[in-house]
Amino acid sequence: MFTLNDRLAMYGALCFISTSLLLLQWLETSCSPLTLLALVASAAGFGFERGFLSAAD
Repeated sequence: MFTLNDRLAMYGALCFISTSLLLLQWLETSCSPLTLLALVASAAGFGFERGFLSAAD
């Protein structure tokens, strides 16, 4: 039903969401520039992965 690229994209999205939620929870307890950098890096990595997977089709 789903292709390999679809499965990888869903897995990447789940990893991104869970990582972002953990980082946001940590951000509430201790706001630091490192935390904000990690959030931006996660978002950039997810966007790159989505672009790479859609280009591979």
